[in-house]
Amino acid sequence: VINDPDTNFDNKFTVSLFYNDKVKKTITSTNDAGLVRVPLDFTIPTTETNTTAEIKIVVTTPTESSEKLTNINIYQDVIASDSATGKIATKKAKKKTALVAVLCVLAVIAVVVAVVVIILWLRK
Repeated sequence: VINDPDTNFDNKFTVSLFYNDKVKKTITSTNDAGLVRVPLDFTIPTTETNTTAEIKIVVTTPTESSEKLTNINIYQDVIASDSATGKIATKKAKKKTALVAVLCVLAVIAVVVAVVVIILWLRK
């Protein structure tokens, strides 16, 4: 919410949203009533590795400028951070190797059982 009751002197303003000193969004609007609600949103990049970030909102008019700064905490998604570092690929490879090993053991057991059954059948 932007509160600027002096609408006769300057009624146009620009709102910029910075994420770690990078401009994420800029909106230009007019102030006709003295109080304006400007919706701002942004998305944290999926490749973000930091756990904190700085959000700065700068409101600029032709005659003045104002800014508000705040810090946010970023909670990393374990799956996203694993995929960014390549751990998911190694986990999948390990699971595939384990599955192949189990199937090989089952195949060997099936062959042994078949041989035993044939030997017992021929003895009778």
